[in-house]
Amino acid sequence: MKSKVHKWAHYTNLDRKKPALNTEQKQAYEIIAWDLDQMLARRHPPTLRMIMYGEGGTGKLKVIQTVTEAFASRNSSTMLVKVAYTGIAGHKWQDDSLYP
Repeated sequence: MKSKVHKWAHYTNLDRKKPALNTEQKQAYEIIAWDLDQMLARRHPPTLRMIMYGEGGTGKLKVIQTVTEAFASRNSSTMLVKVAYTGIAGHKWQDDSLYP
């Protein structure tokens, strides 16, 4: 049985000096990076909305930081909107994220 290879499977962590993302983190990153590249190529994919949830220490912040760097490296930081349910999460991002 062949495993399905997603269209975004070739995207990787941009900064090789950082600890690698685990499988689930990498999949989330690859989906977002693929969507960003489609937008920048003016292919107009449907709006991507992604929710990352999990207990503390599961690596959500690492994914968010990696995604933020990907947007910045493509001069597209203004295209990324991050929203947090709590002020604690929003403050960890240290930017203009939205949180209640």
